[in-house]
Amino acid sequence: MEFDSKGPLHVLWTRVGVEEPGGTLVLGRRTPDAGLLLVDLTFHADLTRIQLEIVFRQVTRVTATYDGIANVTLIGLLGNGVSGLDRNVWSVVRLPGNVCGLSPENSELIMSDDGRSELYMHGFIAKNSEDTYITIRKKQ
Repeated sequence: MEFDSKGPLHVLWTRVGVEEPGGTLVLGRRTPDAGLLLVDLTFHADLTRIQLEIVFRQVTRVTATYDGIANVTLIGLLGNGVSGLDRNVWSVVRLPGNVCGLSPENSELIMSDDGRSELYMHGFIAKNSEDTYITIRKKQ
């Protein structure tokens, strides 16, 4: 499935169910009039093995975060001029669980102000391309 950012899109929230054996979700390059796309991916409970590749076109760095209390992973923070944040990202992908396997060993740990919740953050960098590829695998 492929989405692009062309047209008078302001905010679009869509839910996509992933079937076995998986597939590819391509998020096209950002255009000057891009809005915001929120993709809520769900996996059917009876899936045993899938592989899903998420491609961010013309984005060289994409951030994934995992919130352990909400048990949700978000891939694709909104970019801005602040150094280190994602640039050219116009979409955010939400997935159930810790699908990127984020932990203190491979991610930056951010504690809430009250110390009750933890957020893990990890940057994925494009390799040999101007596109960033993130592969999600589910095995049971």
